Amino acid sequence: MLSPARMKKVDVLVLEKDLRQVAEALGELSAVHFTNARHGEQAQLLQKPEAAERYRLCTALLERAATLCRRLYVEAEVDIESVEYIPIEMIEERLASIEQGVAEIIKQEDEINAEIDALTETANQVEAFRRLNVAVEDIPAFSFLHFATGRISEEKLSAFEAEAGPNVVAVPLAAAGEGERWIVAVTSKKGRWALESALEKQGFRPEVLSERFRGLPQEIYAHAVKRLEELQNRKEELAVRIRELGRKYGHELLRYRRRLHIEQKVLQAEEQFGRTAAIYAISGWTPKEQADALVKRILEITGNRAVIELRDPQPEREDVPILLRHGRLIKPFELLVSNYGLPGYREIEPTIVVAISFLAMFGVMFGDVGQGAVLVVAGLIVARTRIAPKLRGLGSVAVFAGIAAMLGGFVFGEFFGREFERLALWRPPLEKEVSLKLLGICIVFGMFMNSLGLVLNIINCFRRKDLAAAMLDKFGLAGLVFYWGALWIAAKGVLLHAGPGAAEIVLLLILPVMAIFFRAPILRLLAQRISADGHGGFIESGMDVFEMVIGLLSNTVSFVRVGAFALAHAGLGLAIYSLADAARQLPAGLLISILIIIGGNIVVIVFEGLVVAIQCIRLEYYEFFAKFFKGEGKPFTPFTLRAGS
Repeated sequence: MLSPARMKKVDVLVLEKDLRQVAEALGELSAVHFTNARHGEQAQLLQKPEAAERYRLCTALLERAATLCRRLYVEAEVDIESVEYIPIEMIEERLASIEQGVAEIIKQEDEINAEIDALTETANQVEAFRRLNVAVEDIPAFSFLHFATGRISEEKLSAFEAEAGPNVVAVPLAAAGEGERWIVAVTSKKGRWALESALEKQGFRPEVLSERFRGLPQEIYAHAVKRLEELQNRKEELAVRIRELGRKYGHELLRYRRRLHIEQKVLQAEEQFGRTAAIYAISGWTPKEQADALVKRILEITGNRAVIELRDPQPEREDVPILLRHGRLIKPFELLVSNYGLPGYREIEPTIVVAISFLAMFGVMFGDVGQGAVLVVAGLIVARTRIAPKLRGLGSVAVFAGIAAMLGGFVFGEFFGREFERLALWRPPLEKEVSLKLLGICIVFGMFMNSLGLVLNIINCFRRKDLAAAMLDKFGLAGLVFYWGALWIAAKGVLLHAGPGAAEIVLLLILPVMAIFFRAPILRLLAQRISADGHGGFIESGMDVFEMVIGLLSNTVSFVRVGAFALAHAGLGLAIYSLADAARQLPAGLLISILIIIGGNIVVIVFEGLVVAIQCIRLEYYEFFAKFFKGEGKPFTPFTLRAGS
């Protein structure tokens, strides 16, 4: 539970004829994180498989299949989970046959759509000029007049009219969309250049109607509308026939698309393989509990024509991928850990500790039965919504945080910000005696979390077989002795009013500090490599001592914020109800008071809840993780052929 899933290194040799079946079986199992098989002792004997050309062919065929699905109105969201092997060449041949069979009807649809687009544009443009009772081809025939037709920004229309002067008649017509208006501007032939200059200055966009249309604008518009109705009817009839073809070829096309996706993934996986003339080498990592099933499946597929080697990892030489595995209650909190990083293979995996400590802090800082219940409901809604897995995970965290807040609310006797002292298991936190005890409890909790971080770091060092760091590091045994010694002396002074003895100061404070400070020469002596050049080591060790003393003190005091936020939370509730009581004296005071209580609780739940969650995460990351958790592990990403992956 406190370690990542145990891994096995798996190396497989298979014949070329069995490769595809083996690769697809591994993808169905989703149990192998591939590594480059061409690294290591036998790398010089292996070549990289040539899969680039087939991958490009798969990509091209996928585009063609997707286009056919779109044109035949085939619902591409339908998942086809398992598809038998179909050679790429056969898929290419069938796609060509389907394309040929539907080419004519698709061509008809394209022609109809093109005509509809053109007529729609015609109708939209000519509609604006329906007030003109002049055939558009006759407009240039007015030898003594110059017409300018087109669109102009409505904002600039008045500026144009002012600049054009009395020799220009501007007739605003219908709106052209996007803040523009159609206009017809008329002037004498002599005023043409002045008109066009003024129009250009205001961003006029000309439309030369006489080059595109013939007849009265009203007649052109009526003809366009009638023709559009005919085309829409033809398009609907055509769509019925196209959907029939979609039903005929749809399932086949979806199978091809799924098969091509599988083929692409297999070809991508082959980039990690190695090969000789007739043998392929596959290398990767698999969880220990899945190793036997993996071996059995490969041997079953190949008829025992495979060589499989399983061995334990060597973390000091190999980059072992990390897989976190927890039950349903703890799993949502993996998100909080992985957001910081993943542990190394031999490091403590702290998810369960994070879950317990996060909820304990949140429950104290946001203790309220009613507000916690709202968080539970909101979290359930998010967790059960079909959204990204990370957001669903946050929803689950919110559910548990809400439950913790409700428990804290029962302890303090708070319900939607109001104190109910008689129902409290303890007492409200704003009482002086309670607040002082609460802050003291938070300090003790901080001592525990810091001590736990140091202990976990020592365990990690022993797991890595780094005995020097385990004993002499600032967060190793020396640091732990100093921290516990300082806590003992402080507790003795506060509780027993007794000062430290000389032996306590030497053994608990001075000795561990000296061990850290003289770490470099001690390690040299132990390694029998005595060197006179120790100045750099002393400077570094001195900085470690300084960071240890300041860091442990500040990290402990930081947990006071847990109690401080609990007091602030109670104070906000008191302020909300005090304001609501004052509002009762106003006209419609009861309604205003209710709105203040509801609005205040919403603000507290949303904003303070977010701030409290951030503070909990901050204490985990900076005060707890910083002592033992590097977060340098890489995730276990198995090769999978599952749909949607």
